Amino acid sequence: MFGKLILSLLILTTTIVWVWEPTSQRIDAVDPPSPLVDSDGDFLPDCVEYAALTSAARPDSDEDSVPDFVEVVQRVGPRREGVELPLDQEMRIIVTGPRTGSGSDTAWMHLLVRIVGSMQSMSTFESWLDLPWSPGVQFPFDMLSLGPAVFRERDAGDEGRWLTVSVPLASTEVLRAFAPLNIHVRSTIGGRTLHSLVPLIDAAGELATLVPFDQRFAFHSLEPQPGGDGGQPNRVCLFDLSEVSSGAGGTVFEVVHAGCEDCNEVECVSTCANSVGWIITVPDGFDGLTGSY
Repeated sequence: MFGKLILSLLILTTTIVWVWEPTSQRIDAVDPPSPLVDSDGDFLPDCVEYAALTSAARPDSDEDSVPDFVEVVQRVGPRREGVELPLDQEMRIIVTGPRTGSGSDTAWMHLLVRIVGSMQSMSTFESWLDLPWSPGVQFPFDMLSLGPAVFRERDAGDEGRWLTVSVPLASTEVLRAFAPLNIHVRSTIGGRTLHSLVPLIDAAGELATLVPFDQRFAFHSLEPQPGGDGGQPNRVCLFDLSEVSSGAGGTVFEVVHAGCEDCNEVECVSTCANSVGWIITVPDGFDGLTGSY
C-alpha cells in the first residue's frame, strides 16, 4: 500500500497502524485517549492545529471555504481569509509535543501530504536531521523515531487525496539534548519536488518549534504547560526576529519583539513579552525558519 511505501522510505522499523477514512467519516481517535484526536474532523489532529494556529473546533478556521488541511499544507495563512493556491501536489511536516496529563513525554512528527492524481505518483522520498555541530552531514531520521507510526488516508474529491503519517519521536528531554536541529523531508510527487523542514530549538531551556505566521514566527512549546485547551501546551508566542550572526552551523537570531494572539480557543499568555532578548540558533537560517525551500 502507498502508506507502507512512505514508511519504508522513512526507514522506520516500527509497527504500522493504518486507518482508512472515507471522505464523509471522521476519526476521533486511534486508541483513546489518543494524542492524535481530531475534534472537528478536518483531518488535522488537534495538536497539529494548535501548532499551526488553526481552530480545533472548526474545519475552516477563517471561513473562506478552503479547508484547514489545504491551507496548512500550502502554508497560506489558515487564520486569514485568502485565495486558495492552484491545485497541486503539497507536503509539509509539523512537530508537536505531548498532551498535558497524558502520562507521556513523547513528541510527534506529522507528515501532511496532498496528492493530485495517482497514488503511485511519489517517485522519491528521503528524510534526515541537520545538527549545527556537524554542518553538511545528514543524520538519519530514525535515530529519533519510535513506534508505532499511524498512517491516515482520505479521498477529498476535488481537493485531491490527503495523507498523514504521524510518527512518535523521542521524549522532549532527549530532543532537547539534540536541539537546535532541523527535521527534513524531501519528495518528488507527480514530477514536483517538495522539501519541508521544521526547526526544533532550545530557547531559555524550553524546547519549541518555530512556525511561520504571516510575517512573524509562532513560538510553539513542545513541553506541556499548566492549563491549556484540551490538555495541549499553553505557550504560543509570536516573535519578530533579527539576525545576529551566521556561520556553517546555522544562524543566530535575537527576539526583538514578542507578543501573542488568541488562537485555538486558548487565551494568550502574558509571559510572551519576557521572551524579548532571547538568543535562538536555527540550522539553515531563514530557510529553516520558513520551513521549505
